[in-house]
Amino acid sequence: MRFTNIIALAAGLLGLAQAAPAPGLELEPRIPKNMKPTKDEWKMDKAPNSSPSSPVWVAHKKTGVIDGIEKLYVEANKAFNWVRKQDNALTGANNLLVAAYYDKSTESVYASTIPRGNWQDLMLNDKKHGLIWRAHYQHIKKARADAEDGAYFWMETSKNTQPNKDVPILEQIYGNGQKKGPKIAVWGVYGSSKDKVKKETGTPVASCDGCKQMAKELGVYYEDPQ
Repeated sequence: MRFTNIIALAAGLLGLAQAAPAPGLELEPRIPKNMKPTKDEWKMDKAPNSSPSSPVWVAHKKTGVIDGIEKLYVEANKAFNWVRKQDNALTGANNLLVAAYYDKSTESVYASTIPRGNWQDLMLNDKKHGLIWRAHYQHIKKARADAEDGAYFWMETSKNTQPNKDVPILEQIYGNGQKKGPKIAVWGVYGSSKDKVKKETGTPVASCDGCKQMAKELGVYYEDPQ
């Protein structure tokens, strides 16, 4: 996919750009080879009003500049290492994924597990937060909210990002798809079990087709497995 020329949106501290796909810009389809899981971890927080039986964890961590995507995978891995030790960490389908979104404007990582329960309902219906994410989410008609969507929503909520009323909302995006800009990385396990998850280290995870489309539409850089 290609993006057309980017026109900067005067969004102040929001760190947003005006959508405009630019010729000659390609997303690089690969995940770094031979990535070894780290043993380090960092704490996440339960999302507000998250259901005890279907909890969702979110986090905001100041990291400094992240130009390449390898470091972002490490941050997602660290968050995963903490979440896997928590009660009810697995979804009903026995999955545990952590998406880490790097926001260039704040040099921070906003992370989320898979949205579910009360928190997913809030994400899809909140009238005050996540308005840019939700507009794109509804535009591409995603089948479900994924961990990547949770990270985008948490970023907009944490920053209280509000759309520019003078610009069509679908023209308001996060970046321009370049590796040194905003980016997304997911780490986790599929089809695990309560007995195994605490021992599993997880791995870099490819985004689903809908998440790839969301990333492209929002101008967020990502990489796929080869």
